[in-house]
Order: sequence, then structure tokens, then C-alpha cells
Amino acid sequence: MNFAVPSSTADVPTFEVHGLTHRGLVRERNEDTWFADARFGLALAADGVGGHASGAQASQAVAATIAEYLRRAARILKVTERAQKTASDFFDQKQVREEAVRRAIQFCHRRLLGLNAGIDEPRQRGGSTLVGIWAPLGLRSFATVFHVGDSRLYVLRNKELMQLTRDHSAYEKWRESGKTTNPPPKNYILQAMGISQTVLPDIHSFRLYPQDRLLICTDGLSFQAGDKEIIAAISGTQGLRLACDELIQIGLSHDGKDNLTAVLCSFD
Repeated sequence: MNFAVPSSTADVPTFEVHGLTHRGLVRERNEDTWFADARFGLALAADGVGGHASGAQASQAVAATIAEYLRRAARILKVTERAQKTASDFFDQKQVREEAVRRAIQFCHRRLLGLNAGIDEPRQRGGSTLVGIWAPLGLRSFATVFHVGDSRLYVLRNKELMQLTRDHSAYEKWRESGKTTNPPPKNYILQAMGISQTVLPDIHSFRLYPQDRLLICTDGLSFQAGDKEIIAAISGTQGLRLACDELIQIGLSHDGKDNLTAVLCSFD
């Protein structure tokens, strides 16, 4: 589902964006949610976790809550960011924006915990992963990446694909330990919003460059598509809509056993 949020007061979009989601070939429902507002410079995806319809409801709540919180925070941030002139100003604004994102995630997490507190059956409680980018000034400033769980964000720059997030999963922890035997399942995540008692989001910022293309995706796509397939889909001259469709088709062609979501942002 794509949540429509009222446009910001920005003069022009900070990037071009398009997203697409598919329930896959096995799942009965789609628990993924994506959101984008090019004028506000925000794009994200959330992958629901939980029984019955709780996962879908949780991912929708995450998308709506994060967008709402950051929009309110932007009333202060955009004034100060437009005034930045020195390197120290840049550092200060980076810290301020990242802290705003951190507070948004914690606020959303507490809201989900409160909703789940009224559900007696633990398996019916809903949670969600989250991954996104906030670049309210586009190429004039920097982009802030944030994530919880195993949904991912990549940047394609000069035909090189770089993963900007690290999965919060047992498999990633096993891989980083250097072990080579008995790997845990790739989809066993170590934290999810609304499910874990606490969440520790990864948040960082980086400089944007013309021609950058960013891919936000859930694990239904990232676990199926290889880097070469992703590069081939998003590095051509075709538009973002066709590139998203190609990415979804790649995921479906492998096994399509999970929901798939792809959100592409272009800074051309």
C-alpha cells in the first residue's frame, strides 16, 4: 500500500521516485508497505511481521507514523538546514536530522508496543521492519539512511552497487563471526519494531551525487535477486516504473515465496 501524505512546501521534488509491491506467489496477503513523497524527500519500505493480518497493519502503521513524525520535525529542521554555510554547520545539521529520525523510530516503536499490549495472544501481535531515506534538500545537502530489521537500501553509483544497510539478523551476525558451518536461517531477524522490547536502529548520512539511484527493498527481493541482476535492472535508460517492474519480475522468477517490494529513487 502506498500512503498519500500531503505535499510539503518544497518548491520542487528532491528526487524522482517510484515503488511497486507484490504479494508473491505463495503468501495469501501482502504485508509489505511502501511510502514516498518526492517533495518531502522521504521514501521508505516496511515489512510486516506477525500472525493473521497484524503484520500488514503494523507495516502500514510504521509508514504512516514515521512520515507524520518527520513532517512535524521538518518545520524546524528545514529552517536551520537552509541556513547552513560551513562544515561545522553541516556536522551540526547531520546530528540534528539523525536524532530526529531516531526519535521518530522510537516513537513509532512505542506506539506499536502499546497497540500490541492489548492483544493477549503473542502470535497475533504485529511488528515490522523499516528501511528508508530522508533527503529533504536533495542534491543540495545530504541523505539520511535508517533501518531496523533486514529490509535493505542500496545505492548505484558509477555502475557500482553498494549496500548501505546491514541486516539485523542472526545470519548476518553468524557471517560476520567468520563461522562457516550451521548457518541460521536468513530470515531470522534480531529486532523488529513493535515486537522487540527495544530497537536499536542504524542511522547514518552520506553525500548525494548526480546520477545516484537508490533502491529500497524488502527481503523478498534482496534475498532472491543477485547484485548483477539488480544492476542490470536499474542502471539502464528505462524509467523507474519499468525498472521496478523488472525487479519484481526477477524476484518472482526465482521462487516468489515472500512479499516483494522495490522503491527506486533517482537523483538525476
